[in-house]
Amino acid sequence: MNTGQRRSTGEKGIRAGEEALLSSALDGAQELNERCLALLQRLAHGQAGGLPQALSVLGPPFRELDRAAIPTIARQPFLLVDFAFGNPVALHELLTRGPAPLRFPSPRGSLPTAEATALARGTLILAQAICRHHPSHAGLLLGLHPSLQAQIARLRLPDLERLAEEHPHCLRVRWEDRPDIWRTLLSATASTDPAARYAFRMYGMQLMAGEMSQKARGTR
Repeated sequence: MNTGQRRSTGEKGIRAGEEALLSSALDGAQELNERCLALLQRLAHGQAGGLPQALSVLGPPFRELDRAAIPTIARQPFLLVDFAFGNPVALHELLTRGPAPLRFPSPRGSLPTAEATALARGTLILAQAICRHHPSHAGLLLGLHPSLQAQIARLRLPDLERLAEEHPHCLRVRWEDRPDIWRTLLSATASTDPAARYAFRMYGMQLMAGEMSQKARGTR
């Protein structure tokens, strides 16, 4: 094999490795989406105190949702939860703050504390992996502001666990103040029509891109 062939083979191998890592990141996002949707359905049925006020209008569609449809609904190229990823000022403060010397009750978030902590941990671990290996995808997949990528990439596992444990209230359901988006998500992606599912994915990606563009302009 000559030099050109070896280089071509090596480049193909690198691309294949990158694609495998990105596929793994998407799988991780979809697994977190499944956990979020299953939790919202349990809360809609009155478990763990019920849905928070911001999401209370989604009770009927979540109660009527077929559990078997959750994996399909979760199969989105973006995360359905957020950890202040679009708020560089707030998240930078958390990332640079040392461990809390004393533990006080966390401010009320949009989800029960125990469930929010577990989801936050998974979300932060996924964010770190994406920032390290796929920073160009962090905006659309996570809604992450580009100024935060380097900081998150440098975090160690103990840092991620501390953030999740001390600040579970930062874990929010994406678009929790936009029930219209959630109704569209639940109806379109539970549909047997693949065109409806594709249309929502495109709509969701447009929403993510629009929000990132707006936030980027706001920080100039």
